[in-house]
Amino acid sequence: MRDNSPEAKRYFEKADAQFKRILDKANQTKGWVDDRIVVQIQMRAASCKRKLGDFPGAIAALEAILLKNPMMVNVQVEAAYTYQDWAAASKSEKEYLHALRGGDTKPPGKFEPVIWGWGLLSNKTANAQAFRDTFFEARYNLALCRYRQAKLQSSKSEEKKLLETAERDIKNVAIVDKDYGGEAWRPKFDTLLKSIQRDLSKKPQGLDAFTTEIKPVSTK
Repeated sequence: MRDNSPEAKRYFEKADAQFKRILDKANQTKGWVDDRIVVQIQMRAASCKRKLGDFPGAIAALEAILLKNPMMVNVQVEAAYTYQDWAAASKSEKEYLHALRGGDTKPPGKFEPVIWGWGLLSNKTANAQAFRDTFFEARYNLALCRYRQAKLQSSKSEEKKLLETAERDIKNVAIVDKDYGGEAWRPKFDTLLKSIQRDLSKKPQGLDAFTTEIKPVSTK
């Protein structure tokens, strides 16, 4: 979420300029800063650019990190949010697709994009206990992006198709965890699902709808 206040803009502009000076010196003076610190500064610089609305600049900076360190999950999350914010700011279906499926850039000889997007992020973290929270974050944002993408459609049939896909995106989380991440994530999934259900002209039951879909057959 971007803070568009003048004060926030000035703060991020100063921070962005400072990060640029540090990175320029690091590039010019080998060994001046540890490589791990450089990566953290690059990520902070990319975050500043995202908050300033410089989405292409942020994506370029994040891709530069991920080309060398593709498994940095925190950077992948930042990149997915960058595409998501870009889509929301520009009302661009293309950028929602990037947030969902990843970027266009692929490393030489590789099938996967440099930036994974929420879909690939959720697949890669589904069975990783260390990234359990990231899995729910990815699955929630996957459904949210699909929902927002649906709202951009001029065709009612396309909107309905995407809403139904978003609904399935949420339902399928139960394959990994029937409690939807507990207190941290269940309320978010529930609220989003109710919005989807309303737009599909369904009763807004939220996650309760999934527990009542299959009713026991009466023996009486």
